[in-house]
Amino acid sequence: MDTDDKFRAGRYILQPQDYRAFMPADLPPIPPVLMDDKMGKVMVLRWIRIH
Repeated sequence: MDTDDKFRAGRYILQPQDYRAFMPADLPPIPPVLMDDKMGKVMVLRWIRIH
């Protein structure tokens, strides 16, 4: 895993009031999310399961 991969979605930043706030990363993500046939099928099946 590349060291930047763990911060791809964003980071938790400690606030002065002693709590952590999630700061999302900029969009679009770099590298972009790859959407192949397999991923598309998984997403469709998950969507069907929750609806």
